[in-house]
Amino acid sequence: GIYNNRNASIVVNNVDITHNDYTGVENLGNYTMNGGYIRYHNPNADGGGVTNSGTFTLNDGIISNNNVIDNIGASYIYGYGGGVYNEYDVFVKHTEFIMNGGSIEFNYSDVAGGGIYCDSNTFLTINGGSIRNNRSLKGGGICLANTNFTDTINIENAEISLNSAKNGGGIYDNTSVPISIKNTKFSNNSATEDGGGAYCNNEVNISGCTFLGNNAKNGGGISGYCDIDNCEIYANTATEDGGGLYKVGEISYCNIYTNNAKNGGGINSSNDIS
Repeated sequence: GIYNNRNASIVVNNVDITHNDYTGVENLGNYTMNGGYIRYHNPNADGGGVTNSGTFTLNDGIISNNNVIDNIGASYIYGYGGGVYNEYDVFVKHTEFIMNGGSIEFNYSDVAGGGIYCDSNTFLTINGGSIRNNRSLKGGGICLANTNFTDTINIENAEISLNSAKNGGGIYDNTSVPISIKNTKFSNNSATEDGGGAYCNNEVNISGCTFLGNNAKNGGGISGYCDIDNCEIYANTATEDGGGLYKVGEISYCNIYTNNAKNGGGINSSNDIS
């Protein structure tokens, strides 16, 4: 595919990068994608479509049908970031994936982050676009893992739909940093365990979002500790607990209706809710 070295900048307009032996794009510098495709890559490494250690900006175009599969028996476990793998590089120092538009779709990873995987010390900014039909064990659409206080995660004006995972069909959070999700639609995502739309494990602030038609064993819409403000949460399903919400924090000015579960169609929580 394309290898962009440190301190180099490249702008790619409407190019189809496809069927290469390794990752579609490996970026350590500044890479801007304006249209086109990154698709059909199956590397024996993390990051099927994109491995990013610099600044990658997706303005338009499609990252699709890339796969990363665990290399069983190897000394290192592969399987992170079917579409995009955001990987910190000590020599680059600033790693950020910026999505302003376009689509990340139909990607697969064995371990985590079917669409996008963000590792330690990396930044993720989503200002628009769609993340859909991706699959993984954790975070079918997006997996935010092992991050620390240096990171910034902002997601807004996006559509996260039809993704699937064991936990966190739409998004899986296992960070220790504040995460902001605004004006984003989570629809028809699924998890076989917890968090059909979103699985939250830390300080996640969700505002102005819609959770519609998501399903899971627990927390059809959202599972985990997060604050929810001015959201529409409806027509989500859980086979066990919390059709709409499961184990959440503060809820303000939300509409929660027509959700379904065995225990707590709208909300099921064992912790204090205000």
